[in-house]
Amino acid sequence: MSTPTLSVIDYLIIGMVLIINLYFGLRYAKNQRTTETYFAARGRVPAWAIGMSLLATLISSVTFLGYPSEGYSSNWILLVQGLMVPIILLGTIWFIVPLYRKVIGLSTYEYFEKRFGSFARYYSSTAFVLRQFSSMGTVFFLLSVALTNMTGATPFTSSLSLA
Repeated sequence: MSTPTLSVIDYLIIGMVLIINLYFGLRYAKNQRTTETYFAARGRVPAWAIGMSLLATLISSVTFLGYPSEGYSSNWILLVQGLMVPIILLGTIWFIVPLYRKVIGLSTYEYFEKRFGSFARYYSSTAFVLRQFSSMGTVFFLLSVALTNMTGATPFTSSLSLA
């Protein structure tokens, strides 16, 4: 077990961030009446905000822990892919998001059903959920490793705190 590296100030900052997120979540949750309002905000979200949301979605513990360790131990190809993300996101903000809003509608799965039938919708959404579940183990494990090193807690306690 390593020695903890977080101070009281670090814990206070983490607590404040969690409280602020909870406040805004509860404040704006009462405005969500329909599925379209919840997922698309009736089309009022600017393309740059959607791009930032996509960027935040792409970042996980694998980005911060897995990619650098892979680069250090073998090659830098994952770093090159990571450096391409901002360029791809700019293209997404300028071209894909406006096209998506105009052509697809609320979700990709809705479009798949319109274009290819209900089987395509259910297959693609099931495949997405299974892919997300399969990657969650790696993401939680790497977060547990980081928390164990920062707090000095046992790996089991770190894993339990993430659940």
